Amino acid sequence: MKRLITICLASLLGMAANATEHNTPADISISCNQNGAIVEVSNGSTYYLGNSCDASQPGVGEGRWWYAASAFIVEINGQSVRFSNELTCEITYCRP
Repeated sequence: MKRLITICLASLLGMAANATEHNTPADISISCNQNGAIVEVSNGSTYYLGNSCDASQPGVGEGRWWYAASAFIVEINGQSVRFSNELTCEITYCRP
């Protein structure tokens, strides 16, 4: 029983830590152009977000992007990345 309680407490503490990181803005730079936005992540990844809600990542593939609560999400090849940042470009308001 003690082991079960320990596992449950560890899980809850891990969830709280993830919730804090979930809303922390990423270290990114955003450039705007006539086609949409270019998002460059500090780890070297680059995402291109189009005005028609399309997205691409060089060497990885294409997908889509949309706004979510206090963030925007980029989905490429079925893998999603959430950025808790504001897009500073005048760009289409994409929805899931």
